[in-house]
Amino acid sequence: MFQERTRLVVYMETADLERITATAREAGKTVVEWAREVLLELGEPKTVRETRPVGVVRRRPSALERLPIVGDSGGAGQSDASASAGEWEGAAEPSRKKFCKHGIEKGWRCWQCGGMAVIE
Repeated sequence: MFQERTRLVVYMETADLERITATAREAGKTVVEWAREVLLELGEPKTVRETRPVGVVRRRPSALERLPIVGDSGGAGQSDASASAGEWEGAAEPSRKKFCKHGIEKGWRCWQCGGMAVIE
């Protein structure tokens, strides 16, 4: 059976040895023959499990992608040749709201102004 012999010592629990011995007997082999075959099979490359294709998670479009672009004819997030980059609807309108020098909107309390926001 062996051309050149080398000693291999394995320590294991008694219950494990009994289970391995029973498995080897069921295969019709001695423990040494059975263990040698099992250890040699470990070195052989083989597929452990089949791989399946991974699906792409569908996500909602971001808020930026949902905003229409000036001159866009329907596709959200896609620029049109007539619309230059950065021209969003509503961006052309200046804000009519007034703020204090600390950035608090008129009608709100500003602790730095000492009460209601002071609009200058």
